[in-house]
Order: sequence, then C-alpha cells, then structure tokens
Amino acid sequence: MDTVDGLIEAHGGVSVVEIQLESLPDNVNDLPGTLHDHTLRIETESPLEDIAQLAGEGLHFRQLKVERADLETVFLNLTGRSLRDV
Repeated sequence: MDTVDGLIEAHGGVSVVEIQLESLPDNVNDLPGTLHDHTLRIETESPLEDIAQLAGEGLHFRQLKVERADLETVFLNLTGRSLRDV
C-alpha cells in the first residue's frame, strides 16, 4: 500500500529516453546508452539531467521521447505478468 508515485518509484524501474539525433557526433562511441541508426536510447534515473547534459555537449535533437514507468509497469515488475494476461 502506497501512493501511485511511491509505488512507481519503488517498483517501476528507470525511465527510458529515446532521442532521434539530427546528425551523429564525431565522438559517437562516447554517447551513453545504445545507438541504432540515429536513435539514441538511454535508461536513466534522471532523464532531464541527462537530456540537458547532451544538449549542452552540442547534440541537436530531431525528436525526443521520455517514457516513465506507470502502474502497469509496476504490476508487471511485481507479478511477471501483464494486465492482459490476467
């Protein structure tokens, strides 16, 4: 028993940031996360700070998406089943 935010923080896992880059930087091997084509995927506890750091390093974003855990993620993590499996 907890609040929604408490359950998500305790059992939801990290946030996922997906950034579609305008162009690839010269130091592509120094980027955090995984890179596929021009899409960088980062699993992080602090998505806003990581996004700000990458922007500060001169990366230009075409598209940005942040996925935060929700109650369905909490349920899946606790039970190993999705809501559709019930």
